[in-house]
Amino acid sequence: MFELQQLQERYHCPILEAGDIFNRWNSCPQLINFAMAFMPKEVYSIVGQHDLPHHRESALEQSAYYSLVLGKAIKELGWAEVQPIRDVNLYAFPYGQEIVPPNEIPTEGLELNGTIDVAICHEYVWSGSYKYLIASPEDKIETRFSKLINGKLYGYDVIVYSSNHKGFLVKVGKTTVFNCGTLMRRKFDEKDYRPQIGLLYADGTVEPYNLDISKDQYIKISREENRIV
Repeated sequence: MFELQQLQERYHCPILEAGDIFNRWNSCPQLINFAMAFMPKEVYSIVGQHDLPHHRESALEQSAYYSLVLGKAIKELGWAEVQPIRDVNLYAFPYGQEIVPPNEIPTEGLELNGTIDVAICHEYVWSGSYKYLIASPEDKIETRFSKLINGKLYGYDVIVYSSNHKGFLVKVGKTTVFNCGTLMRRKFDEKDYRPQIGLLYADGTVEPYNLDISKDQYIKISREENRIV
């Protein structure tokens, strides 16, 4: 959280969050308060399945995520909502919502002066070895050639995905696809993973930025005795 604040101050930029701020929809008050107190400024966010009670969008107002919305710690973007942000026309596709091309989304009354069209989506996609063992071939991002519009995937210059905890950066046609992965390592099988974010530039390029994990610590638990060792 603090490193994100530092990066935001360095680059004077907003933050795009692609879902699952919390791992559980009913996170404890202490964690919610921490997030509200230290969330960076100008965060645009969509919901992931872990943000929703029992994965139900209709129950969003019961969630820890919604506490951040009410506290104005984040700005929630709904399905196909368009948000002009400086050089970017941002299109939002929360969990469970299908991505559609930008020319199919009503934009009356909006001044879309951005030079690039960016979509943020909470959907599981994978590439190469960045997947779980039984990942569906249909979710491999490079196979979506039928979705190319003028050489761009769904018609976007950049698509930011989340849900897959293994981050990757690939090109599909003319589109830069960045899957941000998990922001922190939570389990022992992630001990060798390096969390990352992406720095989005005005020309549509994305530069992965590895977060500092030098002070992370793992607590070993004995399975036999179910105790910390």
